[in-house]
Amino acid sequence: MIPAPPISSFNLGPLTIHLYGISIAFALLICYMLAFKKIKQKDITEKEFDTYFFVSIICSIVGARAYHVLANWEYYRNHLVEIIAIWNGGIGIYGGIIAGTAVLYLSTKLNKRSFFQVSDLFAVVLPLGQAIGRWGNYFNQEIFGHPTTLPWALQVDETNRPNQYKQYTSFHPTFLYESVLNLLNFLILYFLFKKKNLRTGILTAIYCLNYGIIRFVVDIFKIDPDPKSRIGIFTLSQSVSILFIAFGIALFIHISRNSPKAPEIK
Repeated sequence: MIPAPPISSFNLGPLTIHLYGISIAFALLICYMLAFKKIKQKDITEKEFDTYFFVSIICSIVGARAYHVLANWEYYRNHLVEIIAIWNGGIGIYGGIIAGTAVLYLSTKLNKRSFFQVSDLFAVVLPLGQAIGRWGNYFNQEIFGHPTTLPWALQVDETNRPNQYKQYTSFHPTFLYESVLNLLNFLILYFLFKKKNLRTGILTAIYCLNYGIIRFVVDIFKIDPDPKSRIGIFTLSQSVSILFIAFGIALFIHISRNSPKAPEIK
């Protein structure tokens, strides 16, 4: 059984350091370092890459928080001051991906750069960052699944359990499920990235397809925070996952049929 984290933050002088924030910062650092080492393979300059990365990250954080707040508006409309309290957890990765992608698209167009040339690089490292960042949910004891007594169940402190589940002590560790699956997605994409003459945009398509499947499956085990936001039989996240899966399949087919193979870079 996975024990509840002993702490979620610690004090460093007058500052309170949240382990959630450290998880996200470490994930971003690893993504930056890994992607930076691969920019020559995409013929991207260091200055250009830094612009794409940092502008996209800032907009992704804003988009991710906005998605979370809107998805949980029933709570936040009565706690408006907490909207900016991102250090307490609560970001919707889909909002981050959508916002970051939109800004990345505009940035590449301004630089007259192929969007997919850059997005393929980001698509490879993003799952690794997601795998690391999900541990922030563990430290915050949030976004866990339904009660379970499986050997790998996650213990959750009573103060962090939903009211309807106060009598249960262990839950599905959905943060771990998603972390492991994102790591697998990273390994698949990293292996494909090293293949020669891969069509530009294919990695982006595979990322969207794989991550859509990952989130759809993991959400089966999660407690729905707001049943009112369901679209038919699906949660809001599963509905967005279906769109990601459909987009990934459509993009894969389009690129496979219409795009020439990328030239080999020596």
